[in-house]
Amino acid sequence: MLVGKDSGYGDYKGYFRGKGFENGEGYTFPALVSSPVNIPGGAELAAVDALDDLFVEYRGQHYWIGNKAHDNRNRTVSMDVNKLSNEEELVKLLAGLGYVSHLTGQKEFKVVTGIPVQQYELYKNVLSNAWRGTFRYTFRGENIAVDVKAVKSIAQGAGVYYDLCLGFDSVLDNDLFKKRILVCDMGTKTTNFAPMEAGQYLGDMAHTVWTGVSNIHMGLQEKLLQKHGLVYDLPDISRVARDGYYLFKGDRYPIAQELQEVAEPIIDKIITEAQVKIDLSRDIETVIFSSGGACIRAAAQLFEGKMRKFVNDVRSVPDAMANVRGYWKCGNFLEQIDKF
Repeated sequence: MLVGKDSGYGDYKGYFRGKGFENGEGYTFPALVSSPVNIPGGAELAAVDALDDLFVEYRGQHYWIGNKAHDNRNRTVSMDVNKLSNEEELVKLLAGLGYVSHLTGQKEFKVVTGIPVQQYELYKNVLSNAWRGTFRYTFRGENIAVDVKAVKSIAQGAGVYYDLCLGFDSVLDNDLFKKRILVCDMGTKTTNFAPMEAGQYLGDMAHTVWTGVSNIHMGLQEKLLQKHGLVYDLPDISRVARDGYYLFKGDRYPIAQELQEVAEPIIDKIITEAQVKIDLSRDIETVIFSSGGACIRAAAQLFEGKMRKFVNDVRSVPDAMANVRGYWKCGNFLEQIDKF
């Protein structure tokens, strides 16, 4: 079974299609890992939704993952720029594949994942080797063995391009497919500029800016505290930013002004750094703004307005699953031509 996988600094996302899931199935959980408070038992196994009750034992170590880890004081989310080589990343992959196996009964997988463009050359072969093979572990208390037959790494942001251009069986948009596209993928900690043309990744023009949605979240946290005395942790402020309002005594209070004040210098920095690497006006036909940044309306509006000074065709894709769904479509396309 082919699985698309995207493990960012904020969320882990997966996507697959198969028997019983012909329309495709996406799933996501917070990219959190913790040691268990106590060894999971029958109460955990009885949870209604397995996605909220992810725990594995691998190489003698017990891990809680995602929402299950959220309330633990010892939870961790890796902000290491080289986190792809950490064992916690493999544990999250095994939890994700265990969940797919739980739903489908499948035990053999091919995985397509994304790597920040600045690290693409360094890690694409590392992941292909480290994440391939047979892994034996326990998933939610049951012994399981999954066989990862192959791993394909593509540049983060390229998944959005493939999602827009490819259907599940053929090229969906030939016009967009042929253009030189710049995907601006604004994730939790990084913003990746992935240039694409005719299905190919133009690595010499790619760029990673180590600024992302978390910078907007932290600025908004501070502003709401200063202006209104409201305190939010990062998961809660993420929801407030996406919704565009906060609740107080049951009433909704829009925060468009606060979001614009916080987001504008961050969007300015991202576009300025892109210009250092890419001649936007000369080399790019269409710009796609995607991921978490595109899901914050104020940030998307700012990005579109400022980027149109350089490129006329600027679009936002406010769909957090577009990237990982595009990873799957890329792998499916490569399978059809016997290249994966």
